[in-house]
Amino acid sequence: MIAAPYPPATGPAAAAGIRARSMARGLRARGHEVTVVCAGPADAARVDDGVRVVPARYLDVEAHARRIGVELRELRTEAGDGRFGRTGLAREIAVRLCVPDRYVIWVPAAIAAARRAGARARVVVSGGPVSAHLVARAVVGERPWLVDCNDLWSRNPDRTNGRVRDAVDAQLEQRILRRATRLTTVSDPMRVELERRHAKPVTVLYSGFDAAEFPDAPPRRADGPRRLLFAGTLYGKQDLTPLLRALAAGRRDGWLSPDRLVVSFIGRLSDRAALEAERFGVADFVRTSEPIPRADLLCRLVAADALLLPSLYETDRNALPMKLFEYVGAGRPIIVFGAGDHLAARLVADNGLGVVLPDAPALERCLRDVVAETDGLPIADAAARARFGRETSLRTLGALVDAL
Repeated sequence: MIAAPYPPATGPAAAAGIRARSMARGLRARGHEVTVVCAGPADAARVDDGVRVVPARYLDVEAHARRIGVELRELRTEAGDGRFGRTGLAREIAVRLCVPDRYVIWVPAAIAAARRAGARARVVVSGGPVSAHLVARAVVGERPWLVDCNDLWSRNPDRTNGRVRDAVDAQLEQRILRRATRLTTVSDPMRVELERRHAKPVTVLYSGFDAAEFPDAPPRRADGPRRLLFAGTLYGKQDLTPLLRALAAGRRDGWLSPDRLVVSFIGRLSDRAALEAERFGVADFVRTSEPIPRADLLCRLVAADALLLPSLYETDRNALPMKLFEYVGAGRPIIVFGAGDHLAARLVADNGLGVVLPDAPALERCLRDVVAETDGLPIADAAARARFGRETSLRTLGALVDAL
């Protein structure tokens, strides 16, 4: 398996890394001998839950640039209506030059490591950021190759790479994935699009959640503020304005204060939430944090009174974020605010996982219910949550690999 992000058992973990790790562990549990080539310091290989993990040297340009004062992340909004972040010049240049993604500088070392570590492997699997597919194409030879597309490569609606870069990505995608035996992806709309592009069999594997990873929920506290939590990267296109306006209105009307409600944001770019909250005069309601170790995050999820999904990707109504499955695993009510025709919003509504709030009055009513400690927020039953468990996807993955 080739996957640039492959997190250790402790520490923060991105969605692509969590998906890759669960796939590797699932195949190992089925009896396969699994080796993963990932990005990281060129340390000695390690064994992680029976999976052999071989790091290939990778220089995190984003982290190093930040140390010298050059910001390559999406910048915080400092003006305007609070809806979108800004993209700095350095980030624009980096995005246009790093083809196909920022892991491209890892590719030569990964190819060398994959040739050594996977010489006797009978099947190649690649996933995560698409640089891994370049590595896989270089080493696959005549072996079967399963490509996991957790996101679209070219013409991704959440990227603005420019017309030239879009054309380059489209050509590269066609040339590289032409050799793939079959593909997997994260949702039915993605499956349809990938089948159209590549005329290959595509199987949907929900990222899912593993119930064994989640701690038991603590007893609900009788005192203190109610706690809402957003976990994951806070992208610039996710609109916090409805929530911040509702907090400001609640304070103005006298029914809401920071000792009754606290909203936490944990993950990359979460500082934008604090900046925008200050502009709306509700900074004291908001807590922010960079990514925290995964075990700590899962504890925070199960301890929250409700979990937030804001502005579900206006540019891509079929997006299915990993955080949705983490939220379902935590067993807490999910609050979606924004249009209800997004795929994730429909899954929340159709499976009784929480509430979908399309407008400001609905959001205000929901917040009133939260601080009043009413039973107005639904909590999904075990059967509904089980539909999103990881085990079903891992059984399907195992059967796919067995058949290759």
